[in-house]
Amino acid sequence: MRPMKIRLDEITRHRDEVLPLGDIQGDWLIIPDARRKDYEATFRRIRGLGDLVEVFAKPIAKAIDSVAGSNLSECGGCAKRRDALNRVKF
Repeated sequence: MRPMKIRLDEITRHRDEVLPLGDIQGDWLIIPDARRKDYEATFRRIRGLGDLVEVFAKPIAKAIDSVAGSNLSECGGCAKRRDALNRVKF
């Protein structure tokens, strides 16, 4: 996994709790892999159908990656599909 990058101006809620999770570089907060799960578990919210599907699909993709040696869990196409599904209103 790559470090997570979040623009500082996008952090509006829980700012005092989020900033210690990473390092500030310019206009970005860089959250290292070791702290990424802490951020996602605490601050990430379900924005739409795509995020809901990702909650179930990501662990399956990681299991396939460990068995098949692939890289499905970090697939750029998956992120595009998630974003498209997030635009669907349900």
